[in-house]
Amino acid sequence: METYPLTVLEQRLKAHYLERPDMWDRLVDSRELSEYITWLAETEPAQTISPETVTPRNFTELAEQVNQRPEDPRTARSLSDLYARHREDRFVLAGADLMYGRMFRYMPAHWHTNDYFELYYCRSGTCPIYLDSETLPLHHGDVLILAPNVRHASPCYRDDAVLDYYGLRSSTFDRVFWNQLPADSLMSTFFRQALSQSKYPAYLQFDTAGDPALENVLDQINGEREHPESYAEQYLNLLMSLFFLKLFRGYEKTARLPRTDSFFWKHEFSAIFSFIQTHFADRTQTETAAEFGYSERQLNRIVKNCTGDTYAHLILKLRMERAALLLKNGADIASAAELCGYAALPSFYRAFTSYHQCTPAEYRKAHGKAD
Repeated sequence: METYPLTVLEQRLKAHYLERPDMWDRLVDSRELSEYITWLAETEPAQTISPETVTPRNFTELAEQVNQRPEDPRTARSLSDLYARHREDRFVLAGADLMYGRMFRYMPAHWHTNDYFELYYCRSGTCPIYLDSETLPLHHGDVLILAPNVRHASPCYRDDAVLDYYGLRSSTFDRVFWNQLPADSLMSTFFRQALSQSKYPAYLQFDTAGDPALENVLDQINGEREHPESYAEQYLNLLMSLFFLKLFRGYEKTARLPRTDSFFWKHEFSAIFSFIQTHFADRTQTETAAEFGYSERQLNRIVKNCTGDTYAHLILKLRMERAALLLKNGADIASAAELCGYAALPSFYRAFTSYHQCTPAEYRKAHGKAD
């Protein structure tokens, strides 16, 4: 595994961290962080911590504040506000869709929220992400996607704790994430459910085991963000789309969804949804439940918690989305009905017309390929 030596700045941060046992392994609020930065400014020579030594670019403001050796309490309040809520207009460069950075090791971790989506990638060691309701230990190769407004903290208090982060504007996230998920995919259904609910922290976690192909895409993103060339934003969006496609293709079955009061995601659920995706047209709910040793009631509860739908409605959705795709691609109506699990054509007509608000013939005429 690649090693990541401490930068000059991180070496100085570590030295000061060791001088402050009151900060060891703590999670601070934004006020405490601003006070720590003020203390740091009064302690550290200005030339050691300068904008030139700080990467990524979005943290140059921190270095500038440190260099100013702020004494006015209004400055501390300004810093506190800045770090309590990370806003797109402050942390994502103007005109950019994506922000990249690497967490400073030995900078006190603080509770904060973002108004944009954030993706974490653990490069080395173990990097825990603290949420209000649980702690997610990220190991090498783990990917974590956090929805906006999730309160969290990400301490890196070890030399080998290397954590990259990427901020994506919500509009960009819609383009490069959601648009990669096909409409008839179950993964799409419960990923959307997981990241759109508001009662619990919304996140998705994947275990990639440090896949070199994924790391290579991230390396390209990092290099382009640090040294942009022509068409940089378009290229970055394409790279992030490629990253998500590789992530889904190889690791969607490792996905972990948020814990709730009544539900905790188990990896075996991925196998259940994969089975449903493959056999929605030829297996009954009773057969599917028996395949995995559950009762029909338990299976329905799992589906409801993961997707927000009942088992019956989920099967209907899968059948109707597949039928629409078949008709678009030129299948005749009888074949589409049979392939979607309908033995009786009238039943297929009724279900399709109710779901799509038009008959199969009308849909095929409007959307299908020309004969």
